[in-house]
Amino acid sequence: ARGEVTYTKGINQFGDKTEEEFMAYLNSGKLLKPKVPGKYGKLFVPSDKKPAAEVDWRDKGVVTEVKSQGDFCQSCWCFSSVSIHKLEVF
Repeated sequence: ARGEVTYTKGINQFGDKTEEEFMAYLNSGKLLKPKVPGKYGKLFVPSDKKPAAEVDWRDKGVVTEVKSQGDFCQSCWCFSSVSIHKLEVF
């Protein structure tokens, strides 16, 4: 990204697992059924505002460090949902 690397690489809890072990870990939880909104409102409400041509969220202080999702698989939907809502209210 234009030479602006702001992260470091390192070993985490998955570094010593084989591909088979890692895939078994990812697939160990029961699948969650997605809930489709209906009576709770719309997914998207249009706005009359014209979107900015470009936004760098780092300049606005919104981007945070990478967080561990813990040992419970399939929580990534929660982390991504919360991140999107943070941008809505920022």
